[in-house]
Amino acid sequence: MKRLINGFTFIEVLVAMIIIFFVIATMLPLYTMIKQERKVLADRRTITLLLHDELQQIIYIDGDRFPQTRKVNEPLRLEMIFTKNSKEIKGCAEWTNAKEQNEQICLYGLQEK
Repeated sequence: MKRLINGFTFIEVLVAMIIIFFVIATMLPLYTMIKQERKVLADRRTITLLLHDELQQIIYIDGDRFPQTRKVNEPLRLEMIFTKNSKEIKGCAEWTNAKEQNEQICLYGLQEK
């Protein structure tokens, strides 16, 4: 009579572990990249909102002296530059993102005076 062996052999366990480690090794860099991209997008959204608020203040409150430069150190280190062409006010924000790349976003507003 043949004797049946129940369970896994050492080779089967080793192959299964190699497959699991391979999956983990490929997913870890992807997770890190996604986390970094999430930070970049969140910073971009925050900076756009800050730039919008500053542009509204310049348009409606203190829009007589140009060019204007404002620096924000917390939570991000960025510089906002506002210039005026006839009725149009251009506000640009420049900063270094989480990937250590320089980024710039510009918004435009019309001054109705």
